[in-house]
Amino acid sequence: YAPGEKDAARRWTVFRKQDGLADNETTAIAVDDEYVWVGTRYWGVSRYEKALNRWRARPFTPIDGLGANRINGIIVDGKQVWAATDDGLSLYDRYTELWSNFDAKQGLSAKQVTCLASDGKGIWAGTYGGGLNYFDKDTMKFKVYGTADGLADDTVFSVAADGTSVWAGTFGGVSRYMKGEAIPWKNYNKGSHKLIDNAVTAIGIHGNRIWFGTDGEGISLFDKKTPQIVITDDTGYVKKGELGVFALIQDSYPIVSCRVLHRPSLFPTQAPSAAGVTLLNESSIKDRKLVQNIQIAKID
Repeated sequence: YAPGEKDAARRWTVFRKQDGLADNETTAIAVDDEYVWVGTRYWGVSRYEKALNRWRARPFTPIDGLGANRINGIIVDGKQVWAATDDGLSLYDRYTELWSNFDAKQGLSAKQVTCLASDGKGIWAGTYGGGLNYFDKDTMKFKVYGTADGLADDTVFSVAADGTSVWAGTFGGVSRYMKGEAIPWKNYNKGSHKLIDNAVTAIGIHGNRIWFGTDGEGISLFDKKTPQIVITDDTGYVKKGELGVFALIQDSYPIVSCRVLHRPSLFPTQAPSAAGVTLLNESSIKDRKLVQNIQIAKID
Protein backbone atom coordinates (compact mmCIF):
# COMPACT_ATOMS: atom_id res chain seq x y z
CA TYR A 1 0.00 0.00 0.00
CA ALA A 2 1.39 3.41 -1.08
CA PRO A 3 -0.78 6.17 0.50
CA GLY A 4 1.24 8.92 -1.25
CA GLU A 5 0.34 7.66 -4.71
CA LYS A 6 -1.96 10.17 -6.43
CA ASP A 7 -3.59 7.57 -8.65
CA ALA A 8 -5.98 5.67 -6.35
CA ALA A 9 -5.82 2.61 -8.58
CA ARG A 10 -2.07 2.37 -8.00
CA ARG A 11 -2.06 2.76 -4.22
CA TRP A 12 -2.53 -0.96 -3.70
CA THR A 13 -0.28 -3.68 -5.08
CA VAL A 14 -2.09 -7.01 -5.22
CA PHE A 15 -0.30 -10.37 -5.05
CA ARG A 16 -2.00 -13.57 -6.12
CA LYS A 17 -0.95 -17.07 -7.11
CA GLN A 18 -0.03 -15.91 -10.60
CA ASP A 19 2.38 -13.40 -9.02
CA GLY A 20 4.20 -16.04 -6.98
CA LEU A 21 2.07 -16.27 -3.84
CA ALA A 22 1.51 -19.92 -2.89
CA ASP A 23 -2.21 -19.62 -2.19
CA ASN A 24 -4.84 -16.90 -2.51
CA GLU A 25 -6.20 -17.85 0.91
CA THR A 26 -3.74 -16.23 3.33
CA THR A 27 -3.98 -16.60 7.10
CA ALA A 28 -1.05 -14.70 8.63
CA ILE A 29 1.67 -12.15 7.80
CA ALA A 30 4.93 -11.22 9.50
CA VAL A 31 7.67 -8.82 8.36
CA ASP A 32 11.38 -8.62 9.14
CA ASP A 33 14.24 -6.55 7.73
CA GLU A 34 14.50 -8.55 4.49
CA TYR A 35 11.34 -10.56 3.96
CA VAL A 36 7.59 -10.68 4.21
CA TRP A 37 6.43 -14.08 5.50
CA VAL A 38 2.92 -15.14 4.51
CA GLY A 39 1.11 -18.09 6.00
CA THR A 40 -1.51 -19.72 3.79
CA ARG A 41 -4.44 -22.02 4.37
CA TYR A 42 -3.34 -24.92 2.18
CA TRP A 43 0.17 -24.30 0.84
CA GLY A 44 2.50 -23.54 3.71
CA VAL A 45 4.57 -20.35 3.95
CA SER A 46 5.38 -17.96 1.11
CA ARG A 47 8.36 -15.61 1.40
CA TYR A 48 8.64 -12.26 -0.38
CA GLU A 49 12.09 -10.64 -0.72
CA LYS A 50 11.56 -6.90 -0.42
CA ALA A 51 14.84 -5.68 -1.94
CA LEU A 52 14.42 -7.76 -5.12
CA ASN A 53 10.65 -7.45 -5.27
CA ARG A 54 10.14 -11.16 -5.81
CA TRP A 55 8.66 -14.26 -4.23
CA ARG A 56 10.65 -17.37 -3.37
CA ALA A 57 10.36 -19.79 -6.28
CA ARG A 58 8.25 -22.17 -4.20
CA PRO A 59 6.70 -21.99 -0.74
CA PHE A 60 7.98 -23.70 2.37
CA THR A 61 5.99 -26.90 2.90
CA PRO A 62 6.42 -30.14 4.87
CA ILE A 63 8.88 -31.21 2.16
CA ASP A 64 11.19 -28.48 3.51
CA GLY A 65 10.54 -29.48 7.13
CA LEU A 66 7.51 -27.28 7.92
CA GLY A 67 5.10 -29.00 10.33
CA ALA A 68 2.02 -28.74 8.10
CA ASN A 69 0.68 -26.86 5.09
CA ARG A 70 -2.09 -25.13 7.03
CA ILE A 71 -0.70 -22.06 8.81
CA ASN A 72 -2.73 -20.41 11.58
CA GLY A 73 -0.23 -17.80 12.70
CA ILE A 74 3.29 -16.56 12.01
CA ILE A 75 5.67 -14.23 13.86
CA VAL A 76 9.25 -12.99 13.50
CA ASP A 77 11.47 -13.14 16.58
CA GLY A 78 14.94 -11.84 15.75
CA LYS A 79 16.45 -14.18 13.17
CA GLN A 80 13.80 -16.79 13.84
CA VAL A 81 10.42 -17.26 12.22
CA TRP A 82 7.75 -19.19 14.12
CA ALA A 83 4.73 -20.74 12.44
CA ALA A 84 1.60 -22.05 14.15
CA THR A 85 0.39 -25.03 12.15
CA ASP A 86 -2.31 -27.68 12.30
CA ASP A 87 0.42 -30.16 13.23
CA GLY A 88 2.45 -28.45 15.90
CA LEU A 89 4.79 -25.47 16.19
CA SER A 90 7.45 -24.86 13.53
CA LEU A 91 10.62 -22.79 13.80
CA TYR A 92 12.70 -21.49 10.87
CA ASP A 93 16.27 -20.38 11.61
CA ARG A 94 17.46 -17.79 9.09
CA TYR A 95 21.12 -18.61 9.84
CA THR A 96 20.85 -22.33 9.10
CA GLU A 97 17.84 -21.99 6.75
CA LEU A 98 16.32 -25.07 8.39
CA TRP A 99 12.95 -25.81 9.98
CA SER A 100 12.52 -27.45 13.39
CA ASN A 101 9.25 -28.76 14.78
CA PHE A 102 7.75 -29.07 18.25
CA ASP A 103 4.89 -31.37 19.21
CA ALA A 104 3.76 -33.53 22.12
CA LYS A 105 7.18 -35.17 22.33
CA GLN A 106 8.69 -31.82 23.33
CA GLY A 107 5.80 -30.93 25.65
CA LEU A 108 3.38 -29.06 23.39
CA SER A 109 -0.11 -29.57 24.81
CA ALA A 110 -2.14 -29.87 21.59
CA LYS A 111 -1.59 -30.64 17.92
CA GLN A 112 -3.37 -27.60 16.49
CA VAL A 113 -1.54 -24.35 17.28
CA THR A 114 -3.79 -21.37 16.67
CA CYS A 115 -1.78 -18.21 17.45
CA LEU A 116 1.64 -16.91 18.51
CA ALA A 117 3.31 -14.04 20.36
CA SER A 118 6.84 -13.30 21.59
CA ASP A 119 7.73 -11.60 24.85
CA GLY A 120 11.44 -11.44 24.00
CA LYS A 121 12.44 -14.34 26.22
CA GLY A 122 10.05 -16.94 24.92
CA ILE A 123 7.14 -17.78 22.66
CA TRP A 124 3.48 -17.94 23.67
CA ALA A 125 1.48 -20.43 21.62
CA GLY A 126 -2.28 -20.73 21.85
CA THR A 127 -3.87 -24.04 20.98
CA TYR A 128 -7.25 -25.49 20.14
CA GLY A 129 -8.34 -27.28 23.31
CA GLY A 130 -4.88 -27.48 24.90
CA GLY A 131 -4.65 -24.10 26.59
CA LEU A 132 -1.77 -21.64 26.31
CA ASN A 133 1.82 -22.88 25.97
CA TYR A 134 4.94 -20.91 26.87
CA PHE A 135 8.21 -21.99 25.25
CA ASP A 136 11.27 -20.80 27.15
CA LYS A 137 14.07 -20.26 24.62
CA ASP A 138 16.78 -20.68 27.29
CA THR A 139 15.59 -23.99 28.71
CA MET A 140 13.95 -25.17 25.46
CA LYS A 141 10.98 -26.38 27.51
CA PHE A 142 7.25 -25.77 27.45
CA LYS A 143 5.03 -24.67 30.32
CA VAL A 144 1.31 -25.17 29.80
CA TYR A 145 -1.44 -22.99 31.27
CA GLY A 146 -5.04 -24.19 31.28
CA THR A 147 -8.32 -23.53 33.03
CA ALA A 148 -6.97 -25.17 36.19
CA ASP A 149 -4.33 -22.41 36.34
CA GLY A 150 -6.82 -19.59 35.76
CA LEU A 151 -7.10 -19.41 31.96
CA ALA A 152 -10.66 -18.57 30.89
CA ASP A 153 -10.90 -21.42 28.36
CA ASP A 154 -8.59 -24.06 26.91
CA THR A 155 -9.29 -22.95 23.35
CA VAL A 156 -7.14 -19.89 22.61
CA PHE A 157 -7.78 -17.92 19.42
CA SER A 158 -5.34 -15.01 19.88
CA VAL A 159 -2.45 -13.94 22.08
CA ALA A 160 -0.38 -10.76 22.50
CA ALA A 161 2.33 -9.50 24.88
CA ASP A 162 2.78 -5.87 25.93
CA GLY A 163 5.89 -6.01 28.13
CA THR A 164 4.08 -6.30 31.46
CA SER A 165 1.21 -8.65 30.66
CA VAL A 166 0.25 -11.41 28.26
CA TRP A 167 -3.28 -11.27 26.86
CA ALA A 168 -5.06 -14.37 25.56
CA GLY A 169 -8.30 -14.27 23.60
CA THR A 170 -10.24 -17.45 24.30
CA PHE A 171 -13.64 -19.00 23.75
CA GLY A 172 -14.54 -17.86 27.26
CA GLY A 173 -13.34 -14.25 27.15
CA VAL A 174 -9.98 -12.55 27.67
CA SER A 175 -7.33 -13.83 30.10
CA ARG A 176 -4.55 -11.57 31.33
CA TYR A 177 -1.34 -13.05 32.72
CA MET A 178 0.72 -10.85 35.05
CA LYS A 179 3.92 -12.60 36.08
CA GLY A 180 4.92 -12.07 39.67
CA GLU A 181 1.45 -11.21 40.93
CA ALA A 182 -0.06 -13.20 43.79
CA ILE A 183 -2.95 -14.06 41.47
CA PRO A 184 -1.29 -14.01 38.02
CA TRP A 185 -4.43 -14.66 35.94
CA LYS A 186 -7.32 -12.23 35.56
CA ASN A 187 -10.30 -12.95 33.30
CA TYR A 188 -12.62 -10.54 31.52
CA ASN A 189 -15.91 -11.63 29.93
CA LYS A 190 -19.42 -10.48 29.12
CA GLY A 191 -20.68 -11.10 32.61
CA SER A 192 -17.81 -9.72 34.67
CA HIS A 193 -16.54 -6.76 32.64
CA LYS A 194 -19.11 -6.19 29.88
CA LEU A 195 -16.87 -7.56 27.12
CA ILE A 196 -18.94 -7.41 23.95
CA ASP A 197 -18.51 -11.15 23.27
CA ASN A 198 -16.67 -14.03 24.91
CA ALA A 199 -15.17 -15.46 21.70
CA VAL A 200 -12.12 -13.18 21.27
CA THR A 201 -10.39 -13.91 17.97
CA ALA A 202 -7.95 -10.98 17.62
CA ILE A 203 -5.93 -8.70 19.91
CA GLY A 204 -4.25 -5.42 18.97
CA ILE A 205 -2.10 -3.36 21.37
CA HIS A 206 -1.25 0.32 20.94
CA GLY A 207 0.19 2.11 23.94
CA ASN A 208 -2.13 1.68 26.90
CA ARG A 209 -5.06 0.65 24.74
CA ILE A 210 -5.88 -2.93 23.88
CA TRP A 211 -8.40 -3.82 21.19
CA PHE A 212 -10.26 -7.13 21.30
CA GLY A 213 -11.87 -8.40 18.10
CA THR A 214 -14.69 -10.91 18.50
CA ASP A 215 -16.44 -13.55 16.44
CA GLY A 216 -19.26 -11.55 14.88
CA GLU A 217 -20.08 -9.08 17.67
CA GLY A 218 -17.62 -6.25 17.06
CA ILE A 219 -14.67 -4.84 19.03
CA SER A 220 -14.11 -4.04 22.70
CA LEU A 221 -11.54 -1.46 23.83
CA PHE A 222 -9.64 -1.77 27.11
CA ASP A 223 -7.57 1.09 28.53
CA LYS A 224 -4.88 -0.11 30.96
CA LYS A 225 -4.48 3.37 32.48
CA THR A 226 -8.15 3.70 33.37
CA PRO A 227 -9.41 1.59 36.27
CA GLN A 228 -11.89 -0.97 35.02
CA ILE A 229 -15.00 -0.53 37.14
CA VAL A 230 -18.04 -2.77 36.98
CA ILE A 231 -21.14 -1.81 38.91
CA THR A 232 -22.38 -5.20 40.07
CA ASP A 233 -25.89 -6.56 40.41
CA ASP A 234 -25.80 -6.05 44.17
CA THR A 235 -26.30 -2.32 43.59
CA GLY A 236 -29.76 -1.29 44.77
CA TYR A 237 -31.74 -0.14 47.76
CA VAL A 238 -30.22 -1.42 50.99
CA LYS A 239 -32.98 0.26 52.97
CA LYS A 240 -35.70 2.82 52.40
CA GLY A 241 -34.22 6.03 51.07
CA GLU A 242 -30.69 4.67 50.75
CA LEU A 243 -29.10 3.27 47.59
CA GLY A 244 -26.01 1.08 47.95
CA VAL A 245 -23.44 1.14 45.12
CA PHE A 246 -21.44 -2.08 44.75
CA ALA A 247 -18.54 -2.46 42.33
CA LEU A 248 -15.61 -4.57 41.21
CA ILE A 249 -12.46 -2.56 40.47
CA GLN A 250 -9.39 -3.67 38.49
CA ASP A 251 -6.39 -1.48 37.72
CA SER A 252 -2.86 -1.89 36.38
CA TYR A 253 -1.47 0.39 39.10
CA PRO A 254 -2.40 0.90 42.76
CA ILE A 255 -5.49 3.08 43.08
CA VAL A 256 -4.54 6.44 44.61
CA SER A 257 -7.98 8.01 45.03
CA CYS A 258 -11.65 7.28 44.47
CA ARG A 259 -14.75 9.31 43.77
CA VAL A 260 -18.39 8.51 43.05
CA LEU A 261 -20.79 10.71 41.11
CA HIS A 262 -24.40 10.11 40.17
CA ARG A 263 -26.99 11.74 37.96
CA PRO A 264 -30.01 12.63 40.13
CA SER A 265 -32.47 12.30 37.25
CA LEU A 266 -32.92 10.42 34.00
CA PHE A 267 -32.26 13.51 31.87
CA PRO A 268 -28.85 13.09 30.14
CA THR A 269 -28.35 16.86 30.05
CA GLN A 270 -28.16 17.01 33.84
CA ALA A 271 -24.57 16.95 35.06
CA PRO A 272 -23.42 14.17 37.42
CA SER A 273 -23.18 15.28 41.02
CA ALA A 274 -21.59 14.17 44.29
CA ALA A 275 -24.54 15.52 46.28
CA GLY A 276 -25.93 12.94 48.67
CA VAL A 277 -23.07 10.51 48.03
CA THR A 278 -21.11 9.03 50.91
CA LEU A 279 -17.98 7.07 50.14
CA LEU A 280 -17.57 3.77 51.96
CA ASN A 281 -14.59 1.44 52.41
CA GLU A 282 -12.22 4.01 50.92
CA SER A 283 -9.36 2.58 53.00
CA SER A 284 -10.01 -0.84 51.44
CA ILE A 285 -9.77 0.56 47.92
CA LYS A 286 -6.72 2.86 48.01
CA ASP A 287 -3.32 1.40 47.19
CA ARG A 288 -4.82 -1.76 45.72
CA LYS A 289 -4.91 -3.09 42.16
CA LEU A 290 -7.85 -5.43 42.56
CA VAL A 291 -11.00 -4.95 44.61
CA GLN A 292 -13.59 -7.68 44.53
CA ASN A 293 -17.31 -6.97 44.82
CA ILE A 294 -17.55 -4.34 47.56
CA GLN A 295 -19.91 -1.53 48.54
CA ILE A 296 -18.12 1.65 47.54
CA ALA A 297 -20.79 4.25 48.30
CA LYS A 298 -24.28 4.97 49.50
CA ILE A 299 -26.63 7.54 48.02
CA ASP A 300 -29.27 9.13 50.25
